[in-house]
Amino acid sequence: MQRFQDIVSKVELTLTATLLALIVVLVFTAAMSRYVLTPINWSVDAAQALFVWVVFLGASQALRRRRHLGISVLVDMLPKTQRAWIDIGLRSLIAIFLAFIIYYGAKLCILNYGRKLTSFPLSYAYVTAAAPFGCMLMLITTLHQICIDLKLMYAKQAPN
Repeated sequence: MQRFQDIVSKVELTLTATLLALIVVLVFTAAMSRYVLTPINWSVDAAQALFVWVVFLGASQALRRRRHLGISVLVDMLPKTQRAWIDIGLRSLIAIFLAFIIYYGAKLCILNYGRKLTSFPLSYAYVTAAAPFGCMLMLITTLHQICIDLKLMYAKQAPN
């Protein structure tokens, strides 16, 4: 499972960096084209659509590296076993929340299939697909982290 997580992480990082570079190029091109009085309207729509994907892919990477914001002042005072149970409980709640977003995000994609972007001939469903896709990646990461925490807890409790 760790090898799969490493591969997904590398693909995510490469895709996010590529999309971010593409956003910069699109926004720069839009700004320069306005400067010469020939605006390219579709480039801003495309940059906004790509930004949604960058946000969800970046959130997945942050979750995988445990870089999301957290307040752990009280939890850090607890013994390690209790901290581990709190982590597992919180990750379980996160997994449930992500499952809801995946479900309702997929429904939103289906509803938005016929809707087109303002100045770009692309279905809005491709933009809204970022939410369930990104949350699916985060759900996989969350379940993997729960498994790691459980293995560590049971390895410490097992008699030697």
